Amino acid sequence: MPTEATRQCFWMQVNPEKPGQFLAYHEQVWSEMPRALESTGWANYSIFEDTCGLLVGCFVTEAGVDPTAGMSTIALKDRWQRETDKFFDASDTTKTEGLTLLTETFNLESQLGGLAADNTER
Repeated sequence: MPTEATRQCFWMQVNPEKPGQFLAYHEQVWSEMPRALESTGWANYSIFEDTCGLLVGCFVTEAGVDPTAGMSTIALKDRWQRETDKFFDASDTTKTEGLTLLTETFNLESQLGGLAADNTER
């Protein structure tokens, strides 16, 4: 039986005085990083950047899986954070406190699924 997938989202703040540098750094990530993310349950992972330095990360993982727990055990994560620390605003606490996952407030597929069920009941 397939496991249920859960979409996750988080935000981070890069230093707005360094526009585009975080994006440029991610154009060619270390080959180990995508493999590590995948092996710890991250799938369909994307990061979006606003001009003010706001980053929004979105990914899919299995329901009930803590997506950050697996990555916290991989030494590569510490190396990656040391390398990317220069991009982050001093107010960003994700380095010390971890990612804060946002609550999904709307899901189009769920809404459409509900409409389809309503139409079959009529």
